[in-house]
Amino acid sequence: MGENSKFRQLSFFLPSGVSEEAAAFYLDLFEDIAHSVFLRDAGGRQRIEMLFYDGTQPEAAEILKRLHNCGLTQMTEADFTIEDVPDKNWLMHVYDELPPFQIGRFFIYGHHYTGEIPRGCFPVQIHAAEAFGSGEHETTQGCLLAMQDLAEKERGIARILDMGCGSGVLALAAACLWPEAQITATDIDPAAVAAVENHAAINGFQYRISCGAGDGYDAPEAQKNAPYDLVLANLLSGLLIDMAPQLADALKPEGYAVLAGLLQRQKDTVLAAHKKYGLTLHTAYESGGWAILILKKDA
Repeated sequence: MGENSKFRQLSFFLPSGVSEEAAAFYLDLFEDIAHSVFLRDAGGRQRIEMLFYDGTQPEAAEILKRLHNCGLTQMTEADFTIEDVPDKNWLMHVYDELPPFQIGRFFIYGHHYTGEIPRGCFPVQIHAAEAFGSGEHETTQGCLLAMQDLAEKERGIARILDMGCGSGVLALAAACLWPEAQITATDIDPAAVAAVENHAAINGFQYRISCGAGDGYDAPEAQKNAPYDLVLANLLSGLLIDMAPQLADALKPEGYAVLAGLLQRQKDTVLAAHKKYGLTLHTAYESGGWAILILKKDA
């Protein structure tokens, strides 16, 4: 692995004709062997990208076996591209030429944007070359809309946790929606934490968003500021299930959680895992085959 890289990426195109919704089926095949799995639309073809963190090597033979077991027997290891992802490219590739876009009341734009902010919107600026997660993915957009709906009904939310914060888009949105709330943002990647600190400052929320690196709910910052009225967790379904008991512990009675990163067909499994710990469905949303859930903890 290169001196300036801590990620390796294995990527491949799915056969022509596979739709985005059908391609989403393949994402959770690899949750247990990759650090992160992404689906990209590349000129009408669906491309899967798997990131392997800190020296973990992609298991090409195992990945191919799983694809064959799902009927993609025409694929070979020659279809895979394996490469180092330099830190600089990992931090920059999402934000380069980020076009401004609007989701509900949120207007998200890059530092290079010099146009007008639409009237009545919450402006959220994302600085190019800072961590991952611009808000363009359907799961993030679904979270933003779910949060917006929740804010219309629950104005008294005062303590919020953005678990696995990435670039901090959800933390920034929470600061807009609940202007009196204190927000904690944590991530296992120190680069993401540094990005959130920067984004908090350029958006004027540096005194309301506190950041810290650490492993899930054991992160010192997450522990220090618990319990929470609201937890935001845009993760993979396996992580959501594994962390369900910790989420329940981190929430106040009658607190809320917004969960995303799961496919629509994984919804019942994720709900069942949380119901065991006193978290029940409040509202469910669907976007492009993805599910976004608002859960509420029992009193």
